[in-house]
This record gives sequence, structure tokens and C-alpha cells, in this order.
Amino acid sequence: MLTNNLVFNMVRETQDHGTFNSWDRQPFMYTGADGTPTFVPRTNVIGPHNFFENDYNPQEAVDNDDSSAYYETHHNFFPFSTGGLKNDFRGHDNSHHNNMYYNAGGCMGDGTTQAPGHEDSFFNNSCYMNVARDYASWAAGGARPVMHDNKVFAPGARATENGRSIASWQAEGHDLRTTVDEIPSDDVVLAMAREVLGMA
Repeated sequence: MLTNNLVFNMVRETQDHGTFNSWDRQPFMYTGADGTPTFVPRTNVIGPHNFFENDYNPQEAVDNDDSSAYYETHHNFFPFSTGGLKNDFRGHDNSHHNNMYYNAGGCMGDGTTQAPGHEDSFFNNSCYMNVARDYASWAAGGARPVMHDNKVFAPGARATENGRSIASWQAEGHDLRTTVDEIPSDDVVLAMAREVLGMA
């Protein structure tokens, strides 16, 4: 568990990483909680109450790279990265919930196809973008990520999802109850950041 950390500008030599970066290449067998051997790792938890600021040369706040799987990222404040959740190269079972992102890019980018039952998930997050664009995107084919109940804030209350309107995805039963609004005042944003960090 990674919790209660204040981290600044961990990516100064490249733009190809996040403040937190993970890789996954070699499985290990161990004895699971029920006493049987397994290759399925225990979930790595990032949160609660991490403050990762990455305004020098950012990519993602949390970069689950190269097949990373079984991460739960929750109740964190991630300002000034280009993106939020990132997963690629056959990663799966990564969940972001109850986080707050404030950035120029989208807040969820899933660059890999996933099998049903092993989707990534993105729910109950607050996504602030200073440009109107896709707040979430994912690779074509495979299972869609599990998404719902996100709060998106963008100029003019305009944001899309994987190249389409959020309403059109919701009409298909995806990303239900997600809303899009204008970015509120600085005081409101800071109050919400203090709340997610447990400082309210």
C-alpha cells in the first residue's frame, strides 16, 4: 500500500513515464490466502491520500505500463499530469476510483484490449480538464472498461469519450451517471482536493 505521500516532478529525463510507474513481466507462484498455489498476484493499492504533482515533464499520474495488472488506485489528488489512468501492452484488472485529476489531457487512457471479467475500471472520479476533449479513451476490440459515476469538468462543459459524446455511450448502457459541467471556481476545486486528501 502506497499512502499519504507528497511527490513532485519524478519525471525529469523523459516524458514517457508517470509519477508512479509499474511494469509486469515475470509471474511468481506463491501460496494464496486459501492455501493453494496461484500465479494471480495480490492487488497493489495506491492510496488513500497521495498528492502526486508532475508539472515538469508529465505523462500520466499513475503509469501502469507493460502488462501491469491488479492495481487499485483510490482517494488521491493528481494535478498537472497529462493523463490519469494509463494501462497498455496487455495490462488488466486495474481500477481507479474516488480520485481527483486536474490536467490538460484526458483522465483515463486504456491502450490495451482486455478479456471480459478482467477489464480495467474507472468510477467515482473527478476529472478536471483545461481543454475540451476526450476525458476517457480505450483500445478498440475486447471488453470495454467498467465506467460509471464520474464527474467531468471542462471549458464550456464540453467533453467526449473515445471520440463520441458521453450521452451516446450512456444510451448503450456504458458510463452511466457520469456528468459533464463547467470548471468551478478555484476555491471549490481546492476544497474538493482537500476532501479527497482527507484534509477537509
